[in-house]
Amino acid sequence: MKLSEAASWAEIVSAVGLVISLIYVGVQVTDNTSAMRSETASNASTEFIDWYTHLSGDPELMGVWLRGVTAPETLNEQQNLRFVFLVHIIMLQFQNNFYLVEEGTLDEKMLSAINNTLATIRGTPGFEMYWSLRRELFYPEYQVFVEQLMFESEGLPNQSYQR
Repeated sequence: MKLSEAASWAEIVSAVGLVISLIYVGVQVTDNTSAMRSETASNASTEFIDWYTHLSGDPELMGVWLRGVTAPETLNEQQNLRFVFLVHIIMLQFQNNFYLVEEGTLDEKMLSAINNTLATIRGTPGFEMYWSLRRELFYPEYQVFVEQLMFESEGLPNQSYQR
């Protein structure tokens, strides 16, 4: 075998090795992306579970939440601030998930399920009061998204929030 033939074979073997390496890297990236999306979905769920656990585990806080959602005018100054903070905590989580979907890290179906939770306070006096106070603290794209979901969509508050 001549040196030029050996060099040609070496180039072929090298090219095949490169193709196999690229395929392997592609599979690893796909697996990593899938794992990252699963972890992100799990984290999103955990954030909401933690919020609900905290709220439901404290009767006074639950009372502030229920009165804040249905009749915010009945809250004293401290309770009103507490209610605004409760809503703001959960709204920051909603906004975070909105952007995770926008960047492709969180599945759109997950955002839809999460937004069904947000929509349970649609049309409540408490959310309307909160949004009028805190709207400007959110990114403009998210402001538009929330206003479409909460004010332009059909739907009533969840039965839990009916007086």
